Amino acid sequence: MNTKQTPPKKNDMKNRPDRCRLPPEAPYFGSFLFKMASDGEPRNPLLQGILPALLSPFNDDYTAINEESLKKLVEKHLESGVGGFYVCGRTGEGFTMPANLRKQMAELTVKAVAKRAPVIVLITAATLEETVELATHAETIGATGISSVAPLDKPKDMAAAMEFWTAVGDAVKLPLYIYWYAPEADQNATPQQFLNAAFQIPNFAGLKFTDTNFYKFEQLCTLSEGKINALTGPDEMMVGGLAMGSDGAIGSTYNVHPKLAVSIFKAFQSGDVKAATLRQKQMNSVIAKILSYGATPDNVIACLKTISKRVHGIPLGTVYKNPTALSQENEDELIKFVEDLEFKLE
Repeated sequence: MNTKQTPPKKNDMKNRPDRCRLPPEAPYFGSFLFKMASDGEPRNPLLQGILPALLSPFNDDYTAINEESLKKLVEKHLESGVGGFYVCGRTGEGFTMPANLRKQMAELTVKAVAKRAPVIVLITAATLEETVELATHAETIGATGISSVAPLDKPKDMAAAMEFWTAVGDAVKLPLYIYWYAPEADQNATPQQFLNAAFQIPNFAGLKFTDTNFYKFEQLCTLSEGKINALTGPDEMMVGGLAMGSDGAIGSTYNVHPKLAVSIFKAFQSGDVKAATLRQKQMNSVIAKILSYGATPDNVIACLKTISKRVHGIPLGTVYKNPTALSQENEDELIKFVEDLEFKLE
């Protein structure tokens, strides 16, 4: 079957396929076309394995990214065998820091990674214009791809989201990964309806699926016939996502246990589901402790940055303009917990 499709001209809505039906051919992926699951050929998706939702290291007055700390963090992850990086998402505090710091974080990460792994930049901002500006910047600095949640002013509205993502796709040539974030996703849309619309978006490449409805995730993978590069978000359910067809996982806590996360992925891929599950339980014990201090983004980020500094020796500053997100008492208790683990947190 022919898997190529001539892309519509930018801003030429007359030549764009009807958004209400799945096109007869696979979507156009331009220069980043990966092998599809057809005729027995192996898939080779752009994103595979473990991608840390990278923490952003700030200097003391939050005016710049600490480049030396970022380099150390990137090297640690690459040595651990991660499959790429997801930058400026919620864990990376992309929605709280200003645009100039988002751009600096993206640029320095691309520089530090030096084409040794894919770098995906989350580019959603308050307005479409700001989002397009960040997408264009990501393309200019050499990022591998971009990612976006639904428009911040119109959550839970698939039509509005598709219009928003189409405008972003029209502006750049980078692969676009839709960030399906459960609280903001249109849960009334069926997997088929979502795919019908998403396949019309220029450069649509796949999903970051942060939701616990893995039946819906499985349906998205199955109905796409292997044509989307799909990764799951909930760290505590990585093995479940892999069982439902995930190409890998993007997550917050992989910042502090990348080797453990990679070992789970490799064990599952090799068919050792028992080992993968046992290691998932180890990971979940750490996640449960982190969440015991509060499930807010600031509390989770504060825990991760504390572990990075006091266990791994990589200082990343504090949560953006919230240096007391985690009390000193809780920091000490968290480190004591990590030191008492029966396995090494790495």
